[in-house]
Amino acid sequence: GQPGSPTYPSPLDACYDANGRLFLLVQGAVWAVPRPGAGAVHVAEVPQYTSSLTYDLAARRLLVADQFSQSVLAFPAQIPGWEVDES
Repeated sequence: GQPGSPTYPSPLDACYDANGRLFLLVQGAVWAVPRPGAGAVHVAEVPQYTSSLTYDLAARRLLVADQFSQSVLAFPAQIPGWEVDES
């Protein structure tokens, strides 16, 4: 990238929420970019064998597929320090 530009972890998958925030699934974690040009913020730890990430609009949460346990994990779609009042 360009000098001074933000760097992000290499994602396995990515999605946007209803507010346009970018969420990234990397091995073992979910990261988020709260607004264009901002750095990535750690959101949650996830199992190592996760494979996909999506945003659940109805429940306003992130869903992560865990291949090892054959389950779907749910997390609040909130970014520490960048919370959005969705009430």
